[in-house]
Amino acid sequence: MVFFFTSITVHFVFLTAVLITENVLAALLGGLALMLSHSLWWHSTMLEVYTLNTALLSIILFLVAKFSITKRLTFLYLSLFFWGLSIVNHVLMGLLIVGFMAFFLLSDERKRLFTFDIIIKSIFFVFLIDIKSSFFIYIIANSY
Repeated sequence: MVFFFTSITVHFVFLTAVLITENVLAALLGGLALMLSHSLWWHSTMLEVYTLNTALLSIILFLVAKFSITKRLTFLYLSLFFWGLSIVNHVLMGLLIVGFMAFFLLSDERKRLFTFDIIIKSIFFVFLIDIKSSFFIYIIANSY
């Protein structure tokens, strides 16, 4: 399963690079460099949560890049949903809030993004998965 998450990471880094640079060769070289990097290779050989973290992070970056190009809020909500999933996987992924806030504050769309409706929906998408899984873990822990 670890190699599956590693391949998802490389795939979404490749797609993000193609989306940003519009150069398939540069994206291919970037994906190849990531695939052969020591850290990713090393984490792919042990059973830990790190490869799932990298897979979720690469999906989040792809969706944020897709949002910044297309300006469709669906991609933003999906990225926040995957962020909530990544927080469930490892609490350190909560630090991505700094990156999200910087992106929102520096975005050209900040007036559209900081409406009450969008903020409420964003909080819903992030914490829906987080609260649901935390409740599930609580139920399982108290059943023993």
